[in-house]
Amino acid sequence: MCQLRRIFIERLLDKSKADEFNQAMAEWICIGRIKSYEVNFSWNCELCGAAIYESNYVVYNVKTKEEAKIGSECVKRFIPSQKMYAYSKPTYVRKIKRKHKRNQLKVELHDVYHLICNQGIPDEEDFEDFRNVLLQLLGSYKRVYLLETKEGCIKILTGVFVNRKLSQSDHLKSEPLYINC
Repeated sequence: MCQLRRIFIERLLDKSKADEFNQAMAEWICIGRIKSYEVNFSWNCELCGAAIYESNYVVYNVKTKEEAKIGSECVKRFIPSQKMYAYSKPTYVRKIKRKHKRNQLKVELHDVYHLICNQGIPDEEDFEDFRNVLLQLLGSYKRVYLLETKEGCIKILTGVFVNRKLSQSDHLKSEPLYINC
């Protein structure tokens, strides 16, 4: 057995509740993809340690509720369990994927916000990116109507930025941003 495969099996069993490899594989489903230019991209696979160049695949363990970012070679091993679980519980899989997408949008919104705040004179394109990501996020929650009032805008932005777990330095960077609605 090659070294990468052995490492993959050991880490998979460590992150799973099952003690057997086949049962552990059945616990995981693929819920999303992170491109290399996105903020929370990981350069190494969390299961085998191999380098990743283009995109991470995010797999989710339905038993331990843990996520792992893996490469394109490791994700091929999860495809049969993904199909089996998606067939037996499709609404649960859609719910997990939707939650992951919302978290990705929050990370992207926070990143664009810091880009705007740290520039001397922000570009119009950055504001447009911020607006588009915010609209996508609000659309996923069906809360676009909140942009109609100033109080709604404040509620949205404080909800997105205050509820995130930030370090002390990130809190200093993220002063409240008020947008004329």
